Amino acid sequence: MMGTLKTKQVDVLINSPSILKDSVEQGWGALLFDGTDEAVWAKYIGGKVPVTSHFTLQATIDKDPQKMQAFVTALWRATLWIKGHSPEEIYDMIEPYVGSTSRDANIFDSGVMKKVTDYEGIIDAASFARGQKVWFREMTGIKPLAMADVVNTSFIEAARKAYPA
Repeated sequence: MMGTLKTKQVDVLINSPSILKDSVEQGWGALLFDGTDEAVWAKYIGGKVPVTSHFTLQATIDKDPQKMQAFVTALWRATLWIKGHSPEEIYDMIEPYVGSTSRDANIFDSGVMKKVTDYEGIIDAASFARGQKVWFREMTGIKPLAMADVVNTSFIEAARKAYPA
């Protein structure tokens, strides 16, 4: 994506804060909407929205629920670790895997993500309803789905019980 930005031929690109930081500093791009500003977010979005979720087929869950629980528990424990560590400490752990963005940009990215992350790990009805306005509008072509048909909180609830925040 850095190569795409460097061409200056892209109108809109959604990406990580680290790439945004490098692209603004290098003159390849500009920020159009600051979702990290709580007042801006509240004005246009209205509250939490489930934006990063993990999906699997029901058949996979049915086949090996213990493996699914282990996966969700690992995600929960990683979330708790991130919550308890500084952006610099996070960078020290991920440095071999970050690619072409700078150390400064990656530390910036971690700081931004720590600021906007929902450390509860639960999708509630209100946040799902806010998300529906985006996911199920005419432009997406996605037919509306009921929260009960696509969200299963039992695994995160078990992980939270085993490893309280």
